[in-house]
Formats: sequence, structure tokens, C-alpha cells
Amino acid sequence: DYDSDGRVEVAVGASFADPGAVPADSGAVWVIDLDPATLAPVSSFLIASNSPIAGGAANFATLNADDRLGLRMANLGDWDGDGAPELAVGALKDNDGGHTDNGAFYILYLKPDGSGVKSYTKISATQGGFDGTFDGNGSFFGSEVTALGDLDFDGQIDLAVGAPLEGPEGAVFVLKMDPACGNLPPLPPIPYTACVVKPGSLRIAEGSGGFPE
Repeated sequence: DYDSDGRVEVAVGASFADPGAVPADSGAVWVIDLDPATLAPVSSFLIASNSPIAGGAANFATLNADDRLGLRMANLGDWDGDGAPELAVGALKDNDGGHTDNGAFYILYLKPDGSGVKSYTKISATQGGFDGTFDGNGSFFGSEVTALGDLDFDGQIDLAVGAPLEGPEGAVFVLKMDPACGNLPPLPPIPYTACVVKPGSLRIAEGSGGFPE
């Protein structure tokens, strides 16, 4: 109950959804308020391609067909200290970088009043400062995202991100996030491009990153 209205909120992904006129199978997420007695939905808001966030404009990212937003999600905790959690949402078939299905994920900053998303950032092969490399097509980066705690003691939570089809046996990337990720201004720009991955993303896979063959 992050907005203190007495009702629990749940995030529900629908990775094959294409609500309205958005590209086919681009995916969507609904954040739903549940009645505590009946668990029936009371209200909800939608996150999908070009959906209105932060004031009603169509200002969420433009997704492509088959991006599959919402197949995986993770509660990252409250990065910016406003009482609302941040949500990581995978788009594991995103094609940034010119390679098919290498994947991406979005960090969504939720509004503390429960009314929607106030901003977001995207992490992919070409966005968000990520400097890891993929070996070709179909890595599915963003299939899992886990908060690791503050690995480098800069005050910002860091992340582990799965890419199960990267290389012959899959890989995990450890991302050290910039402290700007937790220092949003009162009216953050959309997207919030100051939240980036620090240089030096660690790739852990068979025979690399200290993992044995």
C-alpha cells in the first residue's frame, strides 16, 4: 500500500498485450488497486507504448511490435525517497543496437499518490549508459532484474540483470547505477536520462567474470 489508501497495489504484466492502437505484442503493465476485503480491482493505471504518464501526455516510450514489455517485473525499492517504490520492467525482445531480441528494461518511478508514473529510464545496448556487450541476437537482456544493494557504497542500489540466451549458457550483468538515479528533481524530465549505469558493467557467464567454465 505505497499510497496509504488502505488498499494493496499489484503490478500485472501482459507481455502479449497491445491495448488500443499500440504495436502488436509490444506489451503492457497495469498497476491495480485491490479492495482489501474482496481483492476486487478498485482502480488501475496502464503503462504501454506512448501511454500518458505524468500529466496526461502520451509521454511513455514508443515501443515496437513484439518488444514484450511486462514479461518480467521487479520491485526495486524506493530509490528517490518519496515513499513509492520503483519498478523494473523487462522488454526482453527489444531490438536496440540493431540486433534482434537482445532485450532491454525500464526503471519506472511511481508517483507516491498512486496515480501513475512520474518518469522512467531505459537501459539497453544503446541507452542508459550500459556498456556491456552481447555476442549476437537473442540475448533476452532484462529477463530478470534483481536489486543487489549498494555494492560500491555511493548511496545507490545496484542491479543484477539476466540475459538467459546470451552466449552458449546465458549471462548475468552486474550494473552499478549512478547516484543520480535516486536524486530526481521535483518535476523530473521524461525520460529521466540522468539515471544511467556507471561504466564497467560486469558480465558473468561461463568462463568470464570470475565464473568457472
